[in-house]
Formats: sequence, C-alpha cells, structure tokens
Amino acid sequence: MKKIRWMLVMSLFITLILLEINRMPYKDPIELYQSRVGAATQLDPDTMATYEWNSYQISFLKDSLKNTHLFFVGPDRTIDLYLLDRGGVPERDLYWQVNTKQRNEQRMVLFCAILFKDSINHITLRSVGGLDMKEELKTLEYNNTRYVIAISDRIQINPVDITGYSQNHDIVYKNVNAAEEK
Repeated sequence: MKKIRWMLVMSLFITLILLEINRMPYKDPIELYQSRVGAATQLDPDTMATYEWNSYQISFLKDSLKNTHLFFVGPDRTIDLYLLDRGGVPERDLYWQVNTKQRNEQRMVLFCAILFKDSINHITLRSVGGLDMKEELKTLEYNNTRYVIAISDRIQINPVDITGYSQNHDIVYKNVNAAEEK
C-alpha cells in the first residue's frame, strides 16, 4: 500500500512539474531580430554572436543569403540601431552609420563603422567641437569583418570627422577633407 501511495505522489509531482514547464513561455533568442528584418529574410540562429557594452547588447546574425545583420538593443529590449552588411563594397574603404536615442534624461549616440580595407588599422572619431572619442571606440570582429562601434553621450550625431590610420599611423582614410574643415 505504501508503495502505491508513493508512486501516486511521485506521479502527481511529476505531472505538476510538466504542467509548470508547459506554462513557461518559450523565448526564441532571435525573435526580436527576426521581427525587425521581416519574414522575407531568414536569420540563422547558429550564427549569432552577442556582446554587452554600455548597457547595450550588440548582436550579429547572418541570414540565408550570408548577409550580416548588426543590432544595437537597448536596456528596454528595443532595437535602437540596425545595420545590414551585404559584404564589402569595392569602391568604399569603410561604411559608417550613426543614430541617436533618448534614454531618460540622456541622449545616447550610437555609431558603427564597417572597415572594408585592410589598409585601415584603426580609426579615430572626432566631434564637431574637436572632442576626440578614442575611449568610446570598440573594435569587434565578426565573420572576418572588422566593425568599430561607439555608444556615447559625447559624440555629435553629424557631422563627425572619421580618420582611418594604417599600421604605421599614416592617414589612409578621411571622410572630411581639409577644405571642409575650415
């Protein structure tokens, strides 16, 4: 009799655990990103790489066409910056994008650059007032491509002065030419 009672109690316990597990919502790790790119583009969850920085989650994913998608996700789980990298563009040394997001009383600027040319070893980012943003820049590598990101309240949205340097510290890229700086 004790054995039957013990088996009934254990069966009930296991049933309750299974019911509780079934009630838990399944969270697809790429659901947020997939909703941003739409149903026509299928993201591959096996290619996901995620970094945490300045209360942001920076996620890289590849799609079925091998394009790279870069997402800046804020603390409230909203996508604040989205960038699609279709691969290197032969006539470009780098591609960059900047966006702002108001967070409480603070205005955050999100910056991302894709370095296409191997001759660019590193970049500097300078605001309109000449403020250098070295400490805000972070280089990430994903799928043999270098990305430079910055999340800051000190960067101006536009214009920004981007200078690319070689290994020998020679200037090999500049988005603002000397005539425009005056």
